[in-house]
Amino acid sequence: MEKINHPNKPDKTKRYNRPETAGLRRCAGGVVGCLLFVFCGFSGMLSAQPEDNRKTVEMIHVDSILSMSYNGKTINRLIGHVQLMHNGAMMSCDSAYSFSSSEFEAYSRVVVVKDGTTLYGDRLHYDGAASMAKVRGELVRLTDNTATLRTQHLDFDTKQNIGHFFNGGTIDNKNNLLESVQGYYYSNEKLFVFSDSVSIRNDAYDILCESGNYNTETDIAVFTGATSIWHEDGFLSCHYGWYDKPRDYFHFSENAYMQSDEQEVWADSIFYDRSARKGDLYGHVQMHDTTQSLIIFGNEAHFTETPEMVIVTRQPSMAYYTLENNQPDTAFTRADTLHFITELNPAYRAKDTVAPANPALPVTDTLTPAAIDTAFTDMPALAVVDTVSTGTLAPATIDTAQFLAGTPALAAVDTAMLAVPVPDSSIRKIFAYHNVRTFRTNLQAACDSFAYSSLDSLGRMFIRPVMWNEEQQISANEIHFLTDQKEILRADFLQAAFIIMHEQDTFYNQVKGRDIIAYFRDNDIYLADIIGGAQTVYYLQEDSVVTNGNLSESVNMQVELKQRKIQRIKYYSQPVKSDTYPLDQLPPEKALLKGYEWRDSERPKSRWEICSEHPHASRRSETANLSKPTFPITERINRK
Repeated sequence: MEKINHPNKPDKTKRYNRPETAGLRRCAGGVVGCLLFVFCGFSGMLSAQPEDNRKTVEMIHVDSILSMSYNGKTINRLIGHVQLMHNGAMMSCDSAYSFSSSEFEAYSRVVVVKDGTTLYGDRLHYDGAASMAKVRGELVRLTDNTATLRTQHLDFDTKQNIGHFFNGGTIDNKNNLLESVQGYYYSNEKLFVFSDSVSIRNDAYDILCESGNYNTETDIAVFTGATSIWHEDGFLSCHYGWYDKPRDYFHFSENAYMQSDEQEVWADSIFYDRSARKGDLYGHVQMHDTTQSLIIFGNEAHFTETPEMVIVTRQPSMAYYTLENNQPDTAFTRADTLHFITELNPAYRAKDTVAPANPALPVTDTLTPAAIDTAFTDMPALAVVDTVSTGTLAPATIDTAQFLAGTPALAAVDTAMLAVPVPDSSIRKIFAYHNVRTFRTNLQAACDSFAYSSLDSLGRMFIRPVMWNEEQQISANEIHFLTDQKEILRADFLQAAFIIMHEQDTFYNQVKGRDIIAYFRDNDIYLADIIGGAQTVYYLQEDSVVTNGNLSESVNMQVELKQRKIQRIKYYSQPVKSDTYPLDQLPPEKALLKGYEWRDSERPKSRWEICSEHPHASRRSETANLSKPTFPITERINRK
């Protein structure tokens, strides 16, 4: 508790009496006789100077005055309903000691009123020369009709209308509770400025910050320094920000971070409209969705929570990560714009709902197994070429039914993998617009636009799409592929489908058709059905040396591959044309099929061509150890 030096305090408060003032008390009776003279002289002394001289305190009212001498200095004791004014501030109390025309101390029921601001305390020391009122007490209150500050130590500048509290203060305003070790109140601006261990609480948020300010009229809070915010939807932090409570609108910058049960978000700057459930992010944006194993990067993003949607621009990219055999594998994709949507699945069933025994394949506009069956109905016997052997044609004894069944073991595996599980409660959609590029360790892709839906697990690539797998390139006018969220299971290459496989040196194996239905294992094609105008060019080797080239044509055919090399070709319908040439007799114009285009220059060579950002480490464990504000200053003051 700060001490205020004074010669004495009111007689009725005997605990304040001190031995050195005993002489003053004994001479008080003699002074009473000249009360009228003293009153007139003191009143004239207080009001003699012009209004421009702010050092002089004006006495408005007092019941009685006692004049005494102490150490050669005249001191006046003001008793009863004391009212004094300076700089337009009305100061009242039960009693006071006046040491000069500009300095006094007041006791008991101290009240200071200035321009709508009212200050209450137990004691007041006022210095007119400095226009400073130092108010102390078990409970000091400052009110301005919009907020109440409670403390025990407050200095108030009556000229500037600025209050300074220290050793702890707390404010109540419009369901907001704020406290800090020290701070200032700017009465003209209705602005509180806090520093040192600032805590804020309202009906929606708990906030801890190093410093900040709060406007009682606009109900806007600004926080600076390390700031942590807890709310019903999650956690936020930054080093600068503001909160507009009437609009329920936040701004965060400088290491801005948001966390929910499913997501973590980083950005240089975040604007969040909680009432509209939407936000805008700028600069080094990262959004980490643990439920989808997805990280989104960009320099600008806009999101809404209802419906759940994110649009990312300015160098956007995304990373979809998986863990296979304890080995991480990540697919990186970039485009000019990335668009993410999550919506309710109308077909959702509860988890305990029994799924049908034989769920149907997802309905799509791509070629389904039924369509393939129809395409091969009533076809004549097959011819088989085994590229591992001599490469010559042999009569076929395999009928259409055998072909459609494929390799029995593989077909059984595929059927299980393509079975549709009980639908998720949500449908997730991803759209990538213009200049799309994808890089994964064993698979790369490029196109103009891309779309994916978790409803049918289908990805769709549009406008000059192409995929690469090691030395293999696959292209078509449009590509649709089916995934199990970890790898591609099947891909439909529609219209002008073309597979190119680099064999060695300048030799490229080629497969061409109107459509190609390809089946994948570990993101490698192991089986491909070529439908309509099927053509192949492939090279035969002996002792790893290319010796012959084979050119084949058929209406439809099936190609088996192993490690991205043709192992066997099955032909359908007649006629089947197949010519094998020694390498030195192969016509140059026949070495490349019409439409051949090796597009390796478009192929991303590393993930750094897709995304140059490093993912942030998760902060969940760090934030879980943070404690919400406990408001110890408020608790201490409430006990007074």
